[in-house]
Amino acid sequence: MRILILSFYFAPQNTMAAHRLTRLAAYLREQGHEVRVVAARVSNVPTDPDGDAGDIMVVRTWVPSLDLPALLQRSLQRLRLRRKDEGNAAGLAQAGPVVRFGRRLVWLYRNLLLWPDERMGWFLSALPLTLRLCRHWKPDLIYASSPPATTLALACALRRLCGVPWVAEIRDRWADDPYTSRPGWRWRLEHRLEDIILSSAHGLVTVSQTWAEFYGTRYRVPTAVVYNGFDPDAYCHADGADGEAGVLRIVYTGSVYAGRDPAPLWQALGAMGNDAEAVRVEFYGAKRSEVLPGAARHGVAHLVTVQEYVAHVDAVRLQCGADILLMLQWDNPSEAGNLPGKLFEYLGARRPVLALGYDVGEMARIIRERGVGLFANDPQEIARQLKAWLVVKRETDCIQVLSKTAGDSFSRDEQFGSLEEFLEKVLSPKKT
Repeated sequence: MRILILSFYFAPQNTMAAHRLTRLAAYLREQGHEVRVVAARVSNVPTDPDGDAGDIMVVRTWVPSLDLPALLQRSLQRLRLRRKDEGNAAGLAQAGPVVRFGRRLVWLYRNLLLWPDERMGWFLSALPLTLRLCRHWKPDLIYASSPPATTLALACALRRLCGVPWVAEIRDRWADDPYTSRPGWRWRLEHRLEDIILSSAHGLVTVSQTWAEFYGTRYRVPTAVVYNGFDPDAYCHADGADGEAGVLRIVYTGSVYAGRDPAPLWQALGAMGNDAEAVRVEFYGAKRSEVLPGAARHGVAHLVTVQEYVAHVDAVRLQCGADILLMLQWDNPSEAGNLPGKLFEYLGARRPVLALGYDVGEMARIIRERGVGLFANDPQEIARQLKAWLVVKRETDCIQVLSKTAGDSFSRDEQFGSLEEFLEKVLSPKKT
C-alpha cells in the first residue's frame, strides 16, 4: 500500500506528535508499505538531537507566518514595558489604551481571517508541493494527523483534487477543544467547517474510546482507537531511583497546560508537616511561571525545581530514574476522553503514577484498573499516599518498579498493528 502521511510535526521536532508520527511511518515501512511524509519546516518548535526520520522520504515545506498582528502586539508590549522601566507615568498611561487596542486588533484578525487555525500558512505552501508529489507518486491512501486542523483541510483538498481516499487522525479535538477560547460565532462556524471536512474522510482514528464513540456517531464513518503508546526498547527498569537516599523524587516531564493545576499536590505537601522536607518535585519541560507561583502560595516552592526544556531521550531517562511520576489533568468533564501520550510513557517507565484531574475519565480508569498508582484530588488522600511511599523509600531505599503487565497492549507496535489493519479495512472497499 502507498501511504502519504500529512503531519505538521515530524522528527527531529521534540513533540509528542512528532514521536508518534515518526514511529508510525517507520512501522509502516517495516511492514512493507511505501511511505512518504509531508511535514512542516518550522524554527520555533524544539528539536530533539536524537530525533531521526531514518531513510523515510520526508518533504518539508516552510510555514508562511500570517499572524501579522502578533508583531504589532509584541511591539506595543515592549513599548509599555520600556516606559514602565523608565518610570514614565504619563507615557505609560498613554501606552495602555494603545496596547489594549492592539490586542483587540490581534483578536479580530485571528478570529476573522485565520481559518481553520493559525497554521493556515502551511496549507498554502504544502498544497501545491503535495499535488506535484501525487502526480509522480499517487498514494493509495492519505493519513492526515491533527492538530493543527490545517492538516485535515489539506487532506480534504487533496481528496477533491486527486481522488485519493483519506483517514483523519484526531489526537486532540478541534471545534470541541476546551482549551481554545473563541467567540460563539467562531465556535459555530468551526463546527460547520469541521463537519464539512471530516465528512469527506473515509475513516477516523482517535486516541481514546470516548472520543471514538463521539466522532463515530457524529460522522458515521469507520472509527478506530489507536492509543499513543510507548516504545518498550527505550526504557530501562532498574530498581532504585536517582537522587538522595531517603528523599522521594516526584518527576513531571512535559508542558503544563491551562487548567492542569498541581494545587492539590502543593496542599498535600503542606499537610505533611516535616515529612514534606523529604519530598522533591521536579518539572522538566514546563515554564517556571506555570509552576512556581502556585507552589509559593502554598509555602512549598523550596521543594520544587523547574527546567524548561529537555530532549526526549533525557525525559525518558528522568522517568526511569524517578520514584513517582506526576500526571496533571484538568478536573473537568471535558477531559473524560483525554489520554495524554505522557501516560503511556509513564507506563513504559514502570514507575508508580500520581495523577490529578477528572477522576471518572479514561485516564483515571486505566490507572485504577491496572493498579499503577493513585488518581486523586483530595490533598489529604494524596498526603497519606506520599507518606506511605516515603516510608518505603526510607526503609528500602527504592520504590519497586511496576509489573511488566502495567503497559500490556500499549506498546506502539501493538497499537500500530491495529491501525494497519484498520487502514487496510478502510481501503479494501475502494479496491473492489
